[in-house]
Amino acid sequence: MFNFKQYLTALQQLDVNRTLLTTSRSVILLSGSSHYQHASLTIEQQQFLAYFQSFGYQIIPSNFPYNQDFDYQQTEFPSLFQASISNIHYYGHTLSNRVFHKELIRHLQPLFELDEIILVTQSSGLNMLTQVLTHMTIKPTLKIVALGPVSLQKLSLREKGWIVKGKTDYYSRFLDFNQPTNEVACGHHEYLLSPAVKEVLDDIIQN
Repeated sequence: MFNFKQYLTALQQLDVNRTLLTTSRSVILLSGSSHYQHASLTIEQQQFLAYFQSFGYQIIPSNFPYNQDFDYQQTEFPSLFQASISNIHYYGHTLSNRVFHKELIRHLQPLFELDEIILVTQSSGLNMLTQVLTHMTIKPTLKIVALGPVSLQKLSLREKGWIVKGKTDYYSRFLDFNQPTNEVACGHHEYLLSPAVKEVLDDIIQN
């Protein structure tokens, strides 16, 4: 669960030309990794992203690194406790590991070359994003929706971003430095199922 060195080596060996980030008008999910063996989305994440299909968006069926050669079709996930420990470990590397920063930039670069993208971050996913944004050219059509962010840096692109925090999400309230643009009635693990979040998404997409 904690062999980050092997995970990083696997990222370095991936050919970015095999990226899944090839389709404009897509919705993409970015979150910290609760395990290092695959990039599969949970059922809840898949169902949440499916909401965007009614608005004509394509779904990227993988978490970071969004690569055809990094397994994203598994169905087994660690327990909530194991996932939390793994995410903390991952968060530390996001802050201080320069080699990991290079891989973040390399694998996220194709995203910023696409038009009309909605990037949804969960928890420390915003921290992954803010580490690399200064290296990217940002298109005006990019939209960033941060659900329950836990990020050391603030999101500078406030005209492109929505910070959504739950009223009972104490992780995001005390460990994140972004001011919320929207507050909803949910906790840290409840955003994907929250009707209030869907209302925020409706406003973002339609306006």
